[in-house]
Amino acid sequence: MKNSSKEYESLSFRDTDAPTEKTDEDNSPEGANGILPDKSDDTDNDSDFDDESFREMSKSWELAKELLNIPVETRTPDRLPLSPQLAPISNLEAGLKEIIDTADKTIDDFKKETEAEVEMAQEEKLLAKKAATETKLTNLRDKLDQLEKKLAEVINGTDDGTKKKEGQIECANKEHKKDLLKKLNEAVKDKTR
Repeated sequence: MKNSSKEYESLSFRDTDAPTEKTDEDNSPEGANGILPDKSDDTDNDSDFDDESFREMSKSWELAKELLNIPVETRTPDRLPLSPQLAPISNLEAGLKEIIDTADKTIDDFKKETEAEVEMAQEEKLLAKKAATETKLTNLRDKLDQLEKKLAEVINGTDDGTKKKEGQIECANKEHKKDLLKKLNEAVKDKTR
């Protein structure tokens, strides 16, 4: 046993705080090995972080984890989680189902609104087409009435009461037939537009 203690003493580190002799190299600005010494803080950074600090940090961490794991139902105002995003979900499956249902409802509502808008636009188009068709039909009826009056004039005479002779009627009939055919063709073209 005495040998092991002697070995231990021989292996022990030398005292770094003990004064040593300084040489001319130590006094030079480059130091003993020719490298400029680091003028930054030579204190050991680990010396500030002792066991007590580590224990306090561990306690804080455990307290934070405990706060985060408090169920929402039993949480009191003084025991809020550190961040609402990190609050635990008591039933993950129910939460996901609620999110999916909400998304589905939003999509369905959007579809319904879009379909309603499309239907309204189509109804407006149809109403506009109907109004245009009715206007064309009214114009065609007016033209037809005018043609019927002219035909009656040709056959029966003018409105002033004078009767036309047979030759005049035949001649007028030919001219009016041409006019009538021309106007009928125009009316048909207007209707098909």
